[in-house]
Amino acid sequence: MDINKMAQFARLQREAEEEPPIPDAEKHLSPVHAQPEDIFIPIEDDEPSELPDDGYSAVSSTEEEKQPPAEATAFVEDTPEQESLESIIAKCFTDEKAYNIELERLLPLRSPIFTDGGDISGLCSSIARVGITEPLLVRSVGNGEYEILSGNRRRSAAEQLMWVKVPCRIGDGNLITDEYAKRIVVETNRQRFPALTLSEQIQVSATLGKRAEKELNISREQAEMFSRLNTLERDFLVMLDSGAIDMAAAKTLAELNSDTQKLLLNVLKQHPEMKLTYGSIKELSNADGLNQGKIIEILKPKPPVMVAVPAELITEFMDGQSPEELTEIVTAAIRRYFANGE
Repeated sequence: MDINKMAQFARLQREAEEEPPIPDAEKHLSPVHAQPEDIFIPIEDDEPSELPDDGYSAVSSTEEEKQPPAEATAFVEDTPEQESLESIIAKCFTDEKAYNIELERLLPLRSPIFTDGGDISGLCSSIARVGITEPLLVRSVGNGEYEILSGNRRRSAAEQLMWVKVPCRIGDGNLITDEYAKRIVVETNRQRFPALTLSEQIQVSATLGKRAEKELNISREQAEMFSRLNTLERDFLVMLDSGAIDMAAAKTLAELNSDTQKLLLNVLKQHPEMKLTYGSIKELSNADGLNQGKIIEILKPKPPVMVAVPAELITEFMDGQSPEELTEIVTAAIRRYFANGE
């Protein structure tokens, strides 16, 4: 095998993960719907009857998932905070062999950071031409299933190409703590930072910690803000992405402790008619001894307050508007006044 050619293929494929959609003129390079026999990495073509396990004998219980093995915890305590990704992978993936594993046995991380893989048309085209040049990095979760730490986009591309298996390196579960797993997931995707959703950017920046400013090319103030927002419960991060809450509301929510945030989410699930506004969130943050009853009292829809608009203003500026349109105009003016002092 030509090592230089293999390295070139690997470089091209990494670049393809960052490329925009391929132009129509280049779509003659359409993906083929068959898995090539020659994948340009060393693969054990004859899969052993039992793949190497990484320390999980069965799917963990809820309580066990929260606590990594004792030896793993001790290992992390001795690990420098700035340990490089290359060092982590070298320690945790001591088996250099790549095994072909069925797609259906490859699962996303149990606490996913990335929810959208973005456009993968360029990656599909690359894999269709030259195969998967870098194996996925996975760890066992028992029952013959594996969590993907690096390679979700490659798995998605392979699925679109109707592949059955993809090459994977299996890490040592006695070493891959949840913190290491998150580091691998984040740092193998940080080149995609500008295209990530706001919640994903928050989690990536917070995971990188002090290195976020330099490695993500963001300001110190932004990195610090992302670190504070990372204390939000995941449901609130999803609301931030969808626009259900704005940044000002998210910052105020982040001031609430985790238990209060969970209590608030529980109330919102029980009372879907209640909505969060910046004003109600601010009132929650200033309240003492928050409990479910107090939260319901604050979030309970208030009756509208009648505002008188001089008739001459309506005649001059808003003649012919419906009552609903007048309400929207006045509401927008009030928000702008208090937000910008205009």
